[in-house]
Amino acid sequence: MAALGSYKWLCFMFRDYKPPKELRALFIIHYSPLLLMILIGPLTAIYGVWKLPIDIYLSIIMGIVVFILGSFLYFKWEMFWHKTYKGQLVTDGIFQHIRHPHY
Repeated sequence: MAALGSYKWLCFMFRDYKPPKELRALFIIHYSPLLLMILIGPLTAIYGVWKLPIDIYLSIIMGIVVFILGSFLYFKWEMFWHKTYKGQLVTDGIFQHIRHPHY
């Protein structure tokens, strides 16, 4: 029940959020693994966690590729972030309602 309430709260907070045009591709790429995990989840219930129909070497190669792509996206995001925001106060999106006390 608490998870549902948290989900509804997050949906309310991000209801008007649209990523900037420069970030839409990164936004889609960033959330694609989450969608993939949601889609693969039922396969683990059917086949079991250790008996998925994927070869071990293929899964290792896929893991390395995903790690390298994730690292690349992270560093591209950091470069974009530092060029764009330069330590300015963010006052749109969720941050128009809350502030983190440690920042």
